[in-house]
Amino acid sequence: MCTIARFAKHTDLGLHWRKRQEPEGEILLAYGDKPDFVAYVLSGVVRIVKILSNGREEVVDLLYPGDFLGAPLHLPSDFAFEAATDVELLAMDAGDFEAATAKSRELQTAFIRLREREVSLARQRILLFAAQRTLERVAIYLSIRHHRRARLMNQRVQDRAIISLMGRKDLASYLGTTIETVSRHLHHLSRIGVIRIVDNRRFEILDPDRLLHISGVSRDDIRMFWQGCGRLVEIRNGVAALRQ
Repeated sequence: MCTIARFAKHTDLGLHWRKRQEPEGEILLAYGDKPDFVAYVLSGVVRIVKILSNGREEVVDLLYPGDFLGAPLHLPSDFAFEAATDVELLAMDAGDFEAATAKSRELQTAFIRLREREVSLARQRILLFAAQRTLERVAIYLSIRHHRRARLMNQRVQDRAIISLMGRKDLASYLGTTIETVSRHLHHLSRIGVIRIVDNRRFEILDPDRLLHISGVSRDDIRMFWQGCGRLVEIRNGVAALRQ
């Protein structure tokens, strides 16, 4: 896995990484633009949006902390990348990135493999959601958020926890349903004691095992959405190393 620590070790460009704070709704890369940076997500959620021929926007995937944001350079982007929540990125100018990878065949190979793996996982995630009913999709998403939080906080997935979600419009688009349907299912899960609605964005997971059962998928399926968690720890360690 190519991490910031390894990137700094192999090149003299470690200090070209810069933290960026972007507010919710900010366009990070517009549809049709050529990327001028690459980045890791440190916190928050980035939505990947496809603009259809009728002008409608669809959220096709999400990037979480530890995920790599790196659309193909020199080509107009087929998607828009936007901040679904307030986000923090660790970014590098595309020119610096290309100069660094040009010096190391090992880094070139590592990033190619990273991108191939992420594309494969994205396809698997799409298939996982497509095979479920809307209630199950909502339960899957809540389980994903809960499991990722537990993993990052080094907590047990069986424990209760409060999670934060992106806006319901984005969530409905990502799950392939309507805002009303998402709201109806959230209230249903609250009535049966699986979750507690704290406010419009925050939910307490009261019964993680039952939520996973309702989702109709296994914990192994949920692990497909954990991929960036271990990488995030390495990224944070890399940032600390660069500052020393």
